[in-house]
Amino acid sequence: DEMLDRTELKRYFQAVIGADRVRNPKPAPDIYHYAFDLLYRRPDECVIIEDAPYGVAAARASGARVIVVDGYAAVHSGLFATEGLL
Repeated sequence: DEMLDRTELKRYFQAVIGADRVRNPKPAPDIYHYAFDLLYRRPDECVIIEDAPYGVAAARASGARVIVVDGYAAVHSGLFATEGLL
């Protein structure tokens, strides 16, 4: 949630969820599976941006496409175009 606030991308997201919603925290993919269910999406329809090792491991285990960044400064709306997502 903090990354979305700092990068001013929050308006593009339908939901923001935290680890308090799942039993197993990252590196387990549970939080991402919860999000897929909440949004009625399959993992192959989703893109996850992660900057931390446990987050990257969880994202990859979820089955979604993963964009690994170095931190907040690397996250911006142009990232999606760079990755061929727009």
